[in-house]
Amino acid sequence: MKGRQKGPNIFEILVTSGHIMGFHISQYMLDLHRPDVIITPKVGHIKLLELQRAKEAALAGYEATMEKREEIEIALKRRRRRKSIAKG
Repeated sequence: MKGRQKGPNIFEILVTSGHIMGFHISQYMLDLHRPDVIITPKVGHIKLLELQRAKEAALAGYEATMEKREEIEIALKRRRRRKSIAKG
């Protein structure tokens, strides 16, 4: 059809719906069980099926982890301290 704009296909819609639902479930779980540290790599621009970008995603995860390194070390020390106190 002439002049018709191409929109997302049904698969893209289902995947996006799943992401939205997963996001809200994650937020709910984070509210219930506060983590010691949250690492949030900047990968929102990488689509689910862009497998060729796996190295880029892994690098983003590494960089985000390194940015939180000090926080992670503090959280580990806290946990070790709690465990040693619990052992008595």
